[in-house]
Amino acid sequence: MAGKKRVSNSSIAAKALPKKRARVAPSGSASQPISICDTQQPSLSLSTPSTPSPPPPQASYVSTFESQLRDSRPEAEI
Repeated sequence: MAGKKRVSNSSIAAKALPKKRARVAPSGSASQPISICDTQQPSLSLSTPSTPSPPPPQASYVSTFESQLRDSRPEAEI
């Protein structure tokens, strides 16, 4: 049997390979300006309201395990 010739890596590298394309950023990642119309109201910051909000209405008393345990023991034992 005749031995097969191996192709060396250097001969492959010698061939003209196409150049790699430059990476193109995905369409949604680029920073783009946002146009703001004059008719839009500026958004208000939620962290500092101009008028304090009223306290939430008192919820009806819901019995929980802790409240039942607290009510079943005298104040001195707690």
